Amino acid sequence: MPVSLLKIDRSFIRDITDNSKDATIVDTIIHLAKSLDLQVLAEGVERDDQVSLLQKMDCDFAQGFYFSQSLEAEKLLQWLEQHNETKEALH
Repeated sequence: MPVSLLKIDRSFIRDITDNSKDATIVDTIIHLAKSLDLQVLAEGVERDDQVSLLQKMDCDFAQGFYFSQSLEAEKLLQWLEQHNETKEALH
């Protein structure tokens, strides 16, 4: 089975901005994944400072409560529509 995405567990993300060892581990994981031509997703992202650091580390994707709580399918569609409208208004 081909692998194209590596997911970083929330336990590494939780203290990424406060713990230099966690930050180093995450940065190393991202660099290793990139060298293997894999995209990277960080889970458990809850704060703006985590998002900023992950962007600086060249993380491809992030998921977590920073973006939204868990949603049922119908509410997810509404959230996506609102998100896309907001994004278009900014451009």
